[in-house]
Amino acid sequence: MINFSLRGNVKKYINTIFFLLCLAAIIWGLRVLFYEGIYYSIPRHFNGDFYAATFGDLQIPDRIFYGPLYSLLWGLTNYFSFITIYHFAIASILLYFLGLYFCLKFANLPKVVSLFCIALSLCFYPVILSISIAAFPEIFEFFCISLAIYFALGRRHCGEIICISFAAFMKFIPWFLIVPILLGKRWGDLIISAILFSILVTIVSFVNNFSLIQTIVESAFPLGGTMGYIGPLSPSGEFTGLPEFFLRFTTSIMGDESRLIYLNSSYGLLSILISAVIISICLFAATTFTFFLKWNERREFSFTLVKESYLLWVCLLPILTLRSHSHTFILLVPSFFLIASIIVYEYPKLRAKLITSFSLNAIIVVFLVSYVWIGFRPGRYFVSNFLKENSLFVYLWKEEIIIGNLLLFFNSLLLIILVHVARYIQNAEAPINVGSQ
Repeated sequence: MINFSLRGNVKKYINTIFFLLCLAAIIWGLRVLFYEGIYYSIPRHFNGDFYAATFGDLQIPDRIFYGPLYSLLWGLTNYFSFITIYHFAIASILLYFLGLYFCLKFANLPKVVSLFCIALSLCFYPVILSISIAAFPEIFEFFCISLAIYFALGRRHCGEIICISFAAFMKFIPWFLIVPILLGKRWGDLIISAILFSILVTIVSFVNNFSLIQTIVESAFPLGGTMGYIGPLSPSGEFTGLPEFFLRFTTSIMGDESRLIYLNSSYGLLSILISAVIISICLFAATTFTFFLKWNERREFSFTLVKESYLLWVCLLPILTLRSHSHTFILLVPSFFLIASIIVYEYPKLRAKLITSFSLNAIIVVFLVSYVWIGFRPGRYFVSNFLKENSLFVYLWKEEIIIGNLLLFFNSLLLIILVHVARYIQNAEAPINVGSQ
């Protein structure tokens, strides 16, 4: 994105090289996705969290494990014995590529930038992992969120709230995407969501033979998957949330080698307290800026304002998922397209001044760093070879991907601030058109 004032053939060669690199990355990503995500996963039956909770030993027949929609799927798999994990694996693959299609549609990017974003998405490790373990709930959420953004930019609010609702019916965390709707005072959309919730809860209660009160309470606050401990201290793709990170960090300092730490222990309470403080800061920042964006949107509708609102909350989803796993970070994929779209369409304003142009390039670099940190393992391990061994940063860089997610969120926040600073500068320098007296 840095303007080197290149002309003629040199610029054309650079564009061609960039195009070929993106194409090579897409081919490599598809190859890894096929072999690691599908070919090698078939013999082990796509075994993972979803398989264990739906078909394996983590089933809890008298509780709602995730959300009401998942509970309905669980009931149907038990009622219709011919439904297997392979059906969900096929559905996951189809939904992922459909979600990717809608990401391309709402971003509406130039071809080369679109290829770059596709390459980022296909080479993203959480995507490969999600396919390999048939993480249907997360992939379904990703699809619904992508479709919701597409509907939001088309000002089809009914479709937007239905998609957000279905994502939240699968798991609780996507309910946070309703904050921009609340701040936009779209009360009719909330009524639609409440009606959908009522219908779904009634169906779940009937299919699973639950009491209606239990179904309502556990659908609003899913408790079936709650554990009384925080995960293992060793870095693990199964435990990537903020509480687990702070637990590993504090116990390693204190020299505690315990395998499991219970929530009511001093370490457990400390990690939850620190996590709550950081999450509160993130929520306050996201809500404040969303209020500002919605206030501007009420004055004049802008595609950029809608993209900025969704960018903040999409980046927050894995952070808000306290017990997140590596495959949870597939929810970040729409943010790649949102960031690229904001930069592409605001670039003329951003490059007009030296300070905003320099800041934009810094933000792009930080975005790529956060992308590698979260989900590009070859790049992560390649960079770590040049760093001092056994240092704290190398450990964080190689193992704690939630820090990369925090970096992505605050970097996105800075991008939004930069866009509005550039817009303010442009408006301030625009000549005032004084009419005839």
